[in-house]
Amino acid sequence: DEQLDFVTEAEFSTEIDQEFEAQNVFADEFDQGELDKEKWYVRNVGPVRCGYHSESQVEVKDGNLIITAEYKDEALENYYSDAEEDQYRPGWYTGCITTRGKFEQCYGYYEVRCILPAATGMWSAFWMMNEGVYNVNGSGQDGTEVDIFESMYYKDYWWGNDAVISGIVYDGYGADKKGDSIGKVYVGGDPYNEFKTY
Repeated sequence: DEQLDFVTEAEFSTEIDQEFEAQNVFADEFDQGELDKEKWYVRNVGPVRCGYHSESQVEVKDGNLIITAEYKDEALENYYSDAEEDQYRPGWYTGCITTRGKFEQCYGYYEVRCILPAATGMWSAFWMMNEGVYNVNGSGQDGTEVDIFESMYYKDYWWGNDAVISGIVYDGYGADKKGDSIGKVYVGGDPYNEFKTY
């Protein structure tokens, strides 16, 4: 038999011993006319699930980061690898940016202001992942993917049009994978044509 110890409300305190003032330690207004390579890099360039990631799909214009998804009848050239399995072919192209290796933060408040893609089948997201996400040894160092939001409900009235979900995934992405949806949030307004903050 396993015994569980519960923490009662009287034993748990949320008081902060000292005053805390939040400081902005990372921001990008995308006002430099191009992607700031000191802060970002395009992630997973090459073949990915159901398509390809390419730097050509990531653009900074008029103070906005624009990541385009489109079908290309002609394959782009892959400048990063000559291996046959890495080559681009006709298909769906998009992009993904990350701060991995350039800026990493354990605690804090994170937000993004964006317009969601107005297209069926897109799965745009703003999420965090640490180095240990693939660790599955039960040591307490197992990492987690934290999905601040994922958007895949455009014109999906059955599941909830104009909604985003939040969730977590831990213990890798294989047979030991665990996770759960934290919830679905109805955004309000028109998140496919208006900037919203998540």
